[in-house]
Amino acid sequence: MFSVEAEVGNGGRAGVLTTPHGQINTPAFIPVATRAAVRAVLPEAMKELGAQALLANAYHLYLQPGSDIIDEAGGSPFWDGLAGRFFGMNFQDADQFNAIHGNQFIADLMPKHPVYVAMLSESARSAIGVPHPSGRAAMRMLEEEGFAFEGYIDIFDGGPTMTARTDQVRSIAEARCDTVIRTDSTGGERALIATGRLSGFRCCYGLREAAEDGVVIDQQAADLLGVEPGDTVWSVAR
Repeated sequence: MFSVEAEVGNGGRAGVLTTPHGQINTPAFIPVATRAAVRAVLPEAMKELGAQALLANAYHLYLQPGSDIIDEAGGSPFWDGLAGRFFGMNFQDADQFNAIHGNQFIADLMPKHPVYVAMLSESARSAIGVPHPSGRAAMRMLEEEGFAFEGYIDIFDGGPTMTARTDQVRSIAEARCDTVIRTDSTGGERALIATGRLSGFRCCYGLREAAEDGVVIDQQAADLLGVEPGDTVWSVAR
């Protein structure tokens, strides 16, 4: 639940976000902790910096094989067959160390000369470029967006690392820039609509209708973005 405590004329406001784990005073500095940790920064340090919360992507945590899967499989085949031989730590310890301290230790300890695939065990070779079963849907989503597997793999499990040229990403290549001519659309196509740059960037899901001299968006989207007729927006169908 969010309650507004104060407002100013330009649309700014201060409030309190109440969650099952406590209250967060806004505006707030909330770091992104992709795997429930901010890399290279200890939780105690984040608290000292005044962070009231951490944003963690639960889907990324879901993709990580848990201790039950690792134990059942006897460890990560790729890690055990390659990286584990250079680091002296098992997959679970390495993953935890990476989440807290970052992955620079991998670059420091891995050999600087090529490692021949033929020297790896069969189980390690079979893991190269193969996504975890729970990550295949995410891989397909990235492929639809223009990402591709180009031979780069994850050092931990040998899975594919997806890459893309910026101008070939679907959301960028198909985006169009238009002038808002009206804000009364009720039957347009669903689209991501955005305005502004950097700290002023805002984006929402709304309706758009292409017109001869611009675009018509719905009023709710206009209110969320803070735009009116005459302003410029970017949009891409979704």
